[in-house]
Amino acid sequence: MTSKRSWSAIRVLAALGLLVSTIGCGAISTKTQPTETVADLCVIAKPISYSASGDTAETVEQVRSHNAAWCEVCGDHPLCP
Repeated sequence: MTSKRSWSAIRVLAALGLLVSTIGCGAISTKTQPTETVADLCVIAKPISYSASGDTAETVEQVRSHNAAWCEVCGDHPLCP
């Protein structure tokens, strides 16, 4: 017959085993680190269109700000001056 102390030890060891196994799995990653280059930005982020009559003034200003920054870095697009 197993004593209460033995069951406590088994529970602690089982909890530690579960903890260690989940930590170990999280530490292994096969993902590559993203590159941060201007070329990537120009492919990923594009100028945004908006509706002057359908969007709020705040939204229009934020879109214009984004587009100005994109045009400064990436350039060639019909929305760029």
